[in-house]
Amino acid sequence: MIDIHSHILPKIDDGAETWEMSLAMARIAVEDGIKTMAATPHMLNGVYNVSRDQILTQVEELRRRLKEENIDLEIVAGADTHVTQDFMTHLNDGTLLTINDAGKYILVEFPQSILEQATYDMLFEIQLAGVIPVITHPERYFDIQRNYRIAYKWAESGNIIQVTAASLVGELGEAAQTSAMRLLKEGIVHVVASDAHSTEWRRPVMSSARRLVADVLSEDHAELIFLERPRCIVAGDYVEVPSPEDVKPSGKPSWYRKLQERWF
Repeated sequence: MIDIHSHILPKIDDGAETWEMSLAMARIAVEDGIKTMAATPHMLNGVYNVSRDQILTQVEELRRRLKEENIDLEIVAGADTHVTQDFMTHLNDGTLLTINDAGKYILVEFPQSILEQATYDMLFEIQLAGVIPVITHPERYFDIQRNYRIAYKWAESGNIIQVTAASLVGELGEAAQTSAMRLLKEGIVHVVASDAHSTEWRRPVMSSARRLVADVLSEDHAELIFLERPRCIVAGDYVEVPSPEDVKPSGKPSWYRKLQERWF
């Protein structure tokens, strides 16, 4: 698996608190089957004043420490960028870090309460700049929980939808789980990531979510969501996103089906 969203770098935002915790998170990730992880601290969120140079420097240091500890995890740079009024200025002047610093995909986080038309306008501006938005954890936005069609329109407009693994398996509450499952069944979950913050809370674990996706959709879809699309995103290659109508639940009986009535 490839994880394109994590807060594994220490003492830079609300993620890992020490280098020891960063290494412990890396060990958990490797044990879970994660081979590559993007280190994506918050940028422009109004709390942490994180620069691209800080991120790149810490990524190099983490790579060095992983090698010393014989932890087989590839780390690439990125940022969890928050939408602000001056977002496009920062994007155009190169201040913001795209995933793997490849200039092609960028993690985009909206405020908890969104203005629908404003999101469409901002996403269109980012695309005009030649960068594809990867919209992080829409299942956790209150407005998406009330009206998933907003996320549907985001997907139809060529944006990548990234859901949190912990949301799918119910670790972030019933509302986030219900929303994540709805988006998954509607065919608009393109990538799943850990959004890991520590060794205890929102850990770098995705295998349970991968098994659920394989069960609900298919093994082929799970491979696309957890490996093939993230691999393309990290490489800066084209990601082919299917029409939502082409993504259908497997229909096979499973433990998940027993809970379906509660969600839908």
